[in-house]
Amino acid sequence: MRFEMLVRKKICYPKLKAFFAEHGIRQDIAAKTIGTSRPKFNQKLNLNKLDFTLAEVRTLCENYDLDLKEYFIDGAKFGGDDQ
Repeated sequence: MRFEMLVRKKICYPKLKAFFAEHGIRQDIAAKTIGTSRPKFNQKLNLNKLDFTLAEVRTLCENYDLDLKEYFIDGAKFGGDDQ
């Protein structure tokens, strides 16, 4: 697969979404943890034109005892026609 095609693919965080749902953590609460609004947090969670910064990822991992690799690397989903 060419790099240009990979860059255009949408990434989201389904495992992170599931974690918040399973633990009853609302997006507005998680958003406050990283100092952003619920709409911006949702955009980052669904990678809708925004993504989490490294500082935000670190804060989420520390506050919710998340494993970086599990939730942000292995847990990221690449969307596309061939997936």
